[in-house]
Amino acid sequence: MKRFNTFKIKKGCHYSGFRFRPFIYKRSMVADVVFTPSCRYDGSYQLETQINKLFGFGSMNHHNNSHRLGWRYNEDLDRVFIFEYFYVKGNRHEKQICKICIGQNIRLKLKAKNGYWFGKRLYPYFGGKEPAPHDLKIKINFL
Repeated sequence: MKRFNTFKIKKGCHYSGFRFRPFIYKRSMVADVVFTPSCRYDGSYQLETQINKLFGFGSMNHHNNSHRLGWRYNEDLDRVFIFEYFYVKGNRHEKQICKICIGQNIRLKLKAKNGYWFGKRLYPYFGGKEPAPHDLKIKINFL
């Protein structure tokens, strides 16, 4: 039976809570994910274009080297766009990989080209620059 954890990002905040989970060597992650109806939002151009972070891993300075999956809600299509989102030597790269429905259970796999010998796991974060416009809940079952 699947055991989902619900990650909540409160209105006006970015983080889904403080979690520090270091690791010794990581190259991939797999998780089942469900975006609840609370993940729908509308608003400014910034909200429509920023990529929110879902999960991943990276060096202790994750804005230098990290590998994550990101997401953005598209109000016109009523879909969540999933992105590969990573930093290599401080340079950010992003690539849209799929679109999913709100409430859909999807298995997402994240695999970095090169592994990380020591670093930390990364958890849901809302933003870019703008914080969550209301409370958001994402269900994740790490496999």
